[in-house]
Amino acid sequence: MVLDFVVLLVLSVYIVWARSHAFTAPLDPDEANYAYIASRLAAGDRLYVDIWDHQPPLVFALYGAVQYFVGTSEAAYRGVATAFSLGTLFLIFGLMRAHHSRAAAISAALMWALVNADPGTEGDGANREIYMNTCAVAGAWLMLHHARKTSWPALGLAGLAIGIASAFKPVLAILWALFVPWLVWHTWRRTRKRRRRRALLRAILIFGAGPVLVWLAQFVYFLATGRAGAFVEAVFGFNLGYVQPAASAGSNRLFGFFTARLWTFKASGAFWWSGLAGLIVGRWRSAPNALVRLLCAAAFIEVVFSGFFWRHYYHLMLPPLAMAIGMLVARTLEIRWRRGCSRSAGLAVRLAAVLGLGVLSGWTLAGHARWYFAFNGEQLSFLRYGVWNIWSRQLGLMVADLTRESDYIYQYGELTGVYQYSRRRTPSKYTMVRASLVVASSGREQRRAELIADLHEQPVRLIVVTQPPFEALDTILQYKYHLIADARVGERVALRVYASNQDPLARAPLPEAWMISPSDFEELRAASEIAEQNGLWK
Repeated sequence: MVLDFVVLLVLSVYIVWARSHAFTAPLDPDEANYAYIASRLAAGDRLYVDIWDHQPPLVFALYGAVQYFVGTSEAAYRGVATAFSLGTLFLIFGLMRAHHSRAAAISAALMWALVNADPGTEGDGANREIYMNTCAVAGAWLMLHHARKTSWPALGLAGLAIGIASAFKPVLAILWALFVPWLVWHTWRRTRKRRRRRALLRAILIFGAGPVLVWLAQFVYFLATGRAGAFVEAVFGFNLGYVQPAASAGSNRLFGFFTARLWTFKASGAFWWSGLAGLIVGRWRSAPNALVRLLCAAAFIEVVFSGFFWRHYYHLMLPPLAMAIGMLVARTLEIRWRRGCSRSAGLAVRLAAVLGLGVLSGWTLAGHARWYFAFNGEQLSFLRYGVWNIWSRQLGLMVADLTRESDYIYQYGELTGVYQYSRRRTPSKYTMVRASLVVASSGREQRRAELIADLHEQPVRLIVVTQPPFEALDTILQYKYHLIADARVGERVALRVYASNQDPLARAPLPEAWMISPSDFEELRAASEIAEQNGLWK
């Protein structure tokens, strides 16, 4: 017990230290959008009616709770994400300790601690996968607790945990579907023949009650508030339509998993290969190992389902891979118990396992030192997204200086942070432009028409444009606004800022701070050169 406590304490300290390295990075578009929508909901706006997104409401509720109890800084959101990462650490250790061995538990917990802030999967941020990991691993731990002690409350809580995970992202409901065959197999094997049908029905009903309650509660709430149709259309109708562009383009999901994002596997490549080895080599007749494999399969489906392969999707695979490495260590140590294995051979096996884990840990640490700790938060953001997140924060602060609190603004592009950092409202309910107004998804033309109507109805002080505007929006920009600033990336105009013709205050000279200052730009360029030398994009 003392050793377990010491190991968890040391790994917890490392996780907090490693993740705090990126606390100053600007919010990425998803995080900024969640934070802004959460603030609008706290002000009384209605989700899917006054403000729109295609995500279920849980992530906005979580961000709202962070704003109310912790704060609105980048560190506040990432601090709460760190707490969830610590929760995942304890669950991984507890699962492996109860169903394998101390060595397997320490190995799995160590690898999770080393990769939880993985820069290739944006593990240092505060996106949904951080919270989904905790819920998914909790579900697996509770399932195994039920399997070990036939605890029906544990099985019900397992379903509830998976239901909560799917409320962050509906596609993770596949985890429940994958766990059901495992539950059927375990129940069939452990129950007498006469009682099998009844036991199976009871197990499936109890396990399914959690997800049903989670989604039924959401539906009933929106039904009671007159938004059930909007909720279903956004969360299910839109998301299914959002997958189609990638599918119709002939995207090869398996090939795209490995090639879509050039440096997803750079910092933790050895970890990924070792986890794959653990999934293959780990005992196949082990119930805990089967559950870990199913957890990894669900995470893989979540990554490839949409065909967009965003880096943070991959973070969902890290906990099962860390546990797979624990499975690999457990499998290696089994050799010393085989008949005819001498004491010296058993000692050699243990030394080999420790040496292999040490090499893997050192390799992973070296990768993170090269591609994570070598850069500050702003530089990490620049390497992932270019100048966009930095511009988003800088423009937001400048908009706050140039406008009144009562002014409305709008951004057409990916700079959702402009809303969050400026604390200004937008007349349109569509904040995440790429998903709702740019990609050829279901209902796009209707949403564009609503945007134009909103801009006509509510005067807007400033408009920031980073995507080519569609025809109707371009007409409004030409006749009702004038260009006051632009920014270029090479020869390409990447950003334009328009001010209203009807508001004379908007004609004030624009400060140079709209652009990244020369010193900041040199710092970012230096980071890019270091990344180039380290082979980050090769």
